[in-house]
Amino acid sequence: NISFNSSIHNLAKEINNMYKYRFTFKRIVPNDFLKLLRENKNIDKVISKDNNVQIMVKDKNTFFDIFKIAINYELIDIKMSNSKLTELFERIIES
Repeated sequence: NISFNSSIHNLAKEINNMYKYRFTFKRIVPNDFLKLLRENKNIDKVISKDNNVQIMVKDKNTFFDIFKIAINYELIDIKMSNSKLTELFERIIES
């Protein structure tokens, strides 16, 4: 169940977009790279498993700063997605 006391437009204005990026390395995520991510105050969330690490940020420039560092390792793939509240709400009400 979802309940809120507002319109979806007002909710979307109040909540910032979050951007999710997943970096995939040839081998396990390098420890020094992972430490750098966890120390970065501009990254809201870091999830690491095997050779993947996922970060969530509000500012796309943070991604570019991290990407410049990641290419110094054996980076083999990047996936990106934009997590908007509007998209989430629309998926839920369509179910």
